[in-house]
Amino acid sequence: MNPASRDICSILEAAGLGLTFGTNLFAGKEPPLPDVCVTVFDIPGSAPSLVLEGAGGDYYPSIQVRVRHVSYPDGWALVHNVMDTLHGVHNETWGGSEYELIKASLEPFLLDYDENGRARFVADFNIHRR
Repeated sequence: MNPASRDICSILEAAGLGLTFGTNLFAGKEPPLPDVCVTVFDIPGSAPSLVLEGAGGDYYPSIQVRVRHVSYPDGWALVHNVMDTLHGVHNETWGGSEYELIKASLEPFLLDYDENGRARFVADFNIHRR
């Protein structure tokens, strides 16, 4: 099973948002360049479901998508495009895992400006996968 962040990168890369893994789309670590990029982080989710024999096949990870952009309006638009792409994904298989549902947990928001004055927006998602 892949980390959810890597599967989410695959979804975003396939969505036609102009994102390419390793170029302007990253998982787990945001590089200093390029100025405009999207990074997906694995963040704490809920515990896996339990069945009589122990852990079941249902997992509930969460991810955070961070969009960094030199332009506030363009960064805002990109993080909302990411939310529109991911929110509501259901019954799809990525990286060998079945994604029952991906759901935004809150509205995207401005996190901060980095040391180079680039706006950083974040959006969090809860996931149900098998």
